[in-house]
Amino acid sequence: MARPLRRLPALVLLVCIGTTVRPVPAAEDRARLEAAGLATIEAAALREHVEVLASDEFEGRKPGTAGEEKSLRYLQARFREIGLRPVAGDSYLQPVRLLSQQVQPDGRLELRAPGGKKATWRVGGDALVNLIGEEAELSVPPTRVVFAGHGIFAPERGWDDYAGLDVEGAVVLALDGEPTDPEVAELFDAGVPTYYSTPGCKKAEAGRRGAVGIVFVHREVVSGFPWAAVGGQALGERWSVSAPPAAALFSAAVREEHAREALALAGLDLDALVAAAARADFAARPLSLELSAKVRARRGEIDSANVVGLLRGSERPEEHVIYTAHWDHVGVGEPVDGDAVRNGAVDNATGVAALLEIAEAFVSLPRAPRRSVLFVATTAEEMGLLGAKHYARDPLLPLADAVAVLNMDALFPFGAQNGMTVTGHGQSELDEYLGRAVVAEGRRVQPDPTPQAGAWFRSDHHPLAEAGVPAIFAVGGPLPDPPPSPELIALYQDFMTRRYHQPADELHEGWDFAGIVQDARIFFRTGLALAEDERRPNWRLDSPYRRAGDRRRR
Repeated sequence: MARPLRRLPALVLLVCIGTTVRPVPAAEDRARLEAAGLATIEAAALREHVEVLASDEFEGRKPGTAGEEKSLRYLQARFREIGLRPVAGDSYLQPVRLLSQQVQPDGRLELRAPGGKKATWRVGGDALVNLIGEEAELSVPPTRVVFAGHGIFAPERGWDDYAGLDVEGAVVLALDGEPTDPEVAELFDAGVPTYYSTPGCKKAEAGRRGAVGIVFVHREVVSGFPWAAVGGQALGERWSVSAPPAAALFSAAVREEHAREALALAGLDLDALVAAAARADFAARPLSLELSAKVRARRGEIDSANVVGLLRGSERPEEHVIYTAHWDHVGVGEPVDGDAVRNGAVDNATGVAALLEIAEAFVSLPRAPRRSVLFVATTAEEMGLLGAKHYARDPLLPLADAVAVLNMDALFPFGAQNGMTVTGHGQSELDEYLGRAVVAEGRRVQPDPTPQAGAWFRSDHHPLAEAGVPAIFAVGGPLPDPPPSPELIALYQDFMTRRYHQPADELHEGWDFAGIVQDARIFFRTGLALAEDERRPNWRLDSPYRRAGDRRRR
């Protein structure tokens, strides 16, 4: 599809600006810019992009396949047609090397207690192991084990599970989740998972303190899913990108009953450790245990790419607003009703379509915004946010100059909506910018009604948030008041139960893109306000990302 750019109104306005004799007030100038950009966002154009990206010809857009090659060619052509600049030299592609790891079934971890007593954990049945970086083998000699509670360091909440504990060269044993004792639960949002609950956060903290590895005790009562859901992945293929030095340690998860048996060898009681770790007076401690490990993995790699284009700002071009949407999906799988292609129309051809329309809206403005705007179509989101992780670790523009990231993932073509669900609402000052844009579009903001599901941690804004960049991940949808129609509820339920990651997630003739037009307009308004503003929004003081944000800004 090649669509002529809609630039005539912008050119006319540019001529008018050049010949006017009175200075344009800032508010009037901003309103003119906003109106010019909004006028370019069209339902028909969004549909055309989705139709191409979610076609069977693109084979489900999985990295490492012919579908990836077609996706990259299409996006580069659109970026060039729109008028975005390449950032990676003269190319729109940022290479991303994807690494695979498949642990072999002969792996073992062994814990030895005083007197020679030992417990052996088999990879798969008893434990799940992630190796270090690109290594194909993990070999750990007998190494001391320390217990660090939940493995959390949250100074702004007055919590340090490592206080007084030397973990240099040790293996950290940590519980999953966060403290739940009523006296301290409010420090961790009263049971709603925070960033501190994630294995990635805990692993990074252990690595910063010099640990060689971290072992999590998997407790079904905390995670909400049985060991079978974890152990079933132990011997499967897992993907990553090169790890930063702070994460150069192995990680593992062990089922609760095996951790209990191993601790008992040293005269320790798991229940007592759990109870102690939940209290405000918790004190970390070394354990009279040593851990050794021998694990092998089969490694592989795929060369993939993010697609990155830039609109250069007119006054502060080094500062930039980032838009992200992942172009990849899960490819071709087992046939369902004779169809094997997982087209990924909603997830996430819709988000990429919005990215392209917003890029065209910015390029069509009478003048460039004061700050630059960067558009990143990421790879390998479905493999674990890997394209975004790579960009966060090896950015094409300095993250110290990134003002915000606005992420679009799975926008719903079910007609105009009255709400905008915002994951991570309350984390940063970006709420003000998005809130104004939502109201201007006739919607209302709704904080994520099910934060315990962890959507905030599962899309491409999050690696950039971890790096300190204030982030928004929001999706249009119905508000609970007034109650949505049964027909609309049925559409959402049908997508989640029958279409998500399945061949049925493909473009349908009856889809109504009015809601995605609203989404794109809201994201455009938000990004334009950020690109024009003098301020730089920050994380709120009690956000887990504030420390990273302050480091980045310094």
